[in-house]
Amino acid sequence: MKEVRPLLRLRVFGAMEAWSWTGESILPRGRKAQAILAYLAMCGESTVPRSRLTKLLWSTRWDQQARASLRQSFMELRRGMIAIAPELICIEKDRVSLKIAKVWIDGIGISARAQRSVSQRDPDTFLESLRGLDAAFDQWIDTKRSTFTQSADMEVFATFGEDATTTQVAARDD
Repeated sequence: MKEVRPLLRLRVFGAMEAWSWTGESILPRGRKAQAILAYLAMCGESTVPRSRLTKLLWSTRWDQQARASLRQSFMELRRGMIAIAPELICIEKDRVSLKIAKVWIDGIGISARAQRSVSQRDPDTFLESLRGLDAAFDQWIDTKRSTFTQSADMEVFATFGEDATTTQVAARDD
């Protein structure tokens, strides 16, 4: 089976970074465009309605103003994507999608224990450079952070749980 090389590499723990498969930085300058890229990569859905993005990143703006700002961020995002693979992002009239299968995300898909051992993958550093864009986006970041923390805690609990059970059984045998 042929291994698929990722076209886009993202760092989402610590300061966000994005590189093409050749190593060239393609991170958009605008923080809102960066947030859109991060959200598309992390949301776990194949397509995302534009309206959700406007509610996440421009929650206090009028609808028309939010849509205009979203279009501007899309143009910035598309400029970077065209350089590596135009098909990587699909922006349609009412939705947008990112081909997740061609994206590698640092710290995702490795064990929780490995995440804890590398400080830059600490759940508290998840998208830390994008905090403060909008209260709704901050809430989404917090929700994602808690899932990383819970999954790490569950693995540690499972490991300690096995040790505790073994200790309890040994104590009863004495």
